[in-house]
Amino acid sequence: MPAGSTSRRPSLKGNSPESIRFRSQVSSNIARFASARNKSRLEVARLAGLSESRMSDINQATTTLSGLELTMIARALDVSVDQLVSGCLEGP
Repeated sequence: MPAGSTSRRPSLKGNSPESIRFRSQVSSNIARFASARNKSRLEVARLAGLSESRMSDINQATTTLSGLELTMIARALDVSVDQLVSGCLEGP
């Protein structure tokens, strides 16, 4: 970023509007990919190594996700993290 520049990227932490939208989108994508693979969200949680309560928080979009959690969920759904975040099933 150039010296003196004040622009910054939106925060994906906490309850900023960007964070809430991101979490909601990822939650919807998890549900969509799980359904397409005939897996329940709880089965996805088990495959990803997450507890049922943690997966419930993710499903309800009430918590931030770590990069590791995104990776674990993507792996459980056999998609890339990019696909999980974007919702696009087709690769690059």
